[in-house]
Order: sequence, then structure tokens, then C-alpha cells
Amino acid sequence: MKPPNSTPSPEDSGVVPIPDVTVAAFLEGMQQQLLTASASSGDIALTDHLDRQKLDFSLDSLHEIDRYLSTVHEHAEEVSGLPLLSTIWTIAVYVGEVIRRQARSKQYAWVSVGEPPGISGETTISYPDLGAVRALRAKDGDMCMPSRIVLRIILRGARARTVLSFVHAALGPADLPAKARRPRDRTS
Repeated sequence: MKPPNSTPSPEDSGVVPIPDVTVAAFLEGMQQQLLTASASSGDIALTDHLDRQKLDFSLDSLHEIDRYLSTVHEHAEEVSGLPLLSTIWTIAVYVGEVIRRQARSKQYAWVSVGEPPGISGETTISYPDLGAVRALRAKDGDMCMPSRIVLRIILRGARARTVLSFVHAALGPADLPAKARRPRDRTS
């Protein structure tokens, strides 16, 4: 029995580190869906509205992600099912990778939040595992869930915070270039 005031372990709280091999598999899936131009039934929505040439995992590339997600919002009646789920999952992984690669003061690692390991099985490349949410956790315990901002923009459009401002907040001032200012949210 645990002491009443003890801090739960990551496994107890449903936060489980994702093994490097699994991270590599879902990053490969993201790159296949987002960075290549091959369309399939499980591809992201409205691929012709995404300028893939601008996606280089930089902070500047998030302007293209914000623009693309606004377009998905504007065409919401055309987007549903697997393309919508693939869009949320793929763009969230891309945004998370921008954070993970740009963060120098915080070392983020991918974690799974939700079902304990072994219940939902391995993540497949073709279909996202909907039983668990992929998130980033910094060594200091800070959590970051890129899928939330992606979904908010798809649902709320210009009323939602931008991906760029979300990433700036996740990185913090220590990891932002001197010229970068925190962008104002679209909401007041």
C-alpha cells in the first residue's frame, strides 16, 4: 500500500514513456503522410491546400501549419472520418516534433497518456491509436499535448490560439530565438 501523500508514478497516472522504436515508427508514419505527396484513403485532409515544401521542422514552418489548419476549419463540412483523424494525429506529431527538436532548455520525450500499456496494443502507422493520446513530457514534468491545439483550430478557426503561440509557450523564452516575440493569441 502506498503512503497517502505519495506522488503517483508515471505508470500509475496513465503516463507511459514511448519506447524509441515506437517513436521512430510513428514519426515515420507522420513523415509518410505529411511530407510526401502520395494520397491514399488514410491520408490527411485537403492535401492540395498544404505547401509541404515549407515543412522543415522550424518555427517558421508553423505559419504554414496554422494556415493549413485554418483551411481545414473553413472546409469542415468536407472533412470527416479517417482523413480528419489522420490530420489531427499527423499534424500533432509534426507540431510535437518541432517542439522536441527546438527545445534546448527542456528535454521533451514522447509519452502515451491514456490506456495502460498492453491494452490497446502497438501504434500502427496506418491508423492512429485512439485509446491513448501522444504527448510530450519534459524532464521537469511539464506536459504538452499538441493534439489539443490542432483540434481547437480545426473546430474554432480564427477564434483559437495559433499553433505558433502554443509552441512558443511550450518552448519558453530560453528556447526562442532573440528575434522571436511571443505572438498574440487570436483570442483576446
